[in-house]
Amino acid sequence: MREHSPSLNDALRATVAAVEPFDAAEADAQRSVLRWIGSGDALYRDSGSAPARHLAVYLTLVDAADDAVLQIHHVKAGAWMFPGGHVDTERPCDAVVREAHEELGITAAFHPAVGRRPLLLTESQTNGLTDSHTDVTLWYVLAGDRATPLTPDPAEIHAVRWVHLDDAATWAPQSPTPHQSYRFAVKLAAALREAASRESS
Repeated sequence: MREHSPSLNDALRATVAAVEPFDAAEADAQRSVLRWIGSGDALYRDSGSAPARHLAVYLTLVDAADDAVLQIHHVKAGAWMFPGGHVDTERPCDAVVREAHEELGITAAFHPAVGRRPLLLTESQTNGLTDSHTDVTLWYVLAGDRATPLTPDPAEIHAVRWVHLDDAATWAPQSPTPHQSYRFAVKLAAALREAASRESS
């Protein structure tokens, strides 16, 4: 696997370091990921199989009218989750733009309450049919609208749905990582409230 420019890794380190941990679990994940970035291990999928520990992104479309978020029913996972995928040799925010186009057929618009930075950082062990690996996932937030036409990739997506943030206790358990999905919903709701408060003051 080829080496990557220091600037790409430095940008990733800055992105991860800028995340404000929501709780002790996220603070632990942040420290772990920063150590990994500095370890010299492979961080990106250049081609073919991804490294045993690798970067991924989730992208969440938020409909501001009622704080609803878009989920997909993923073909391979067989579960409701957020769109996203592996980060190739690119900045994670660029992976978000690419995945939004590939999976949903839309142009990504980062949500003004969060911007181009990830809202949440998680690590999780994934046990697939043929492999086991660790996902280091950066969760991004996009501005969305129920009325926007979507073109879901049928190879990746069975169906789509909009769910409300205040119903996270109901839909989060349907995801592959229920605790992470619930924590994300709580952190996102807080970020949206804080942004609304700033706008009204």
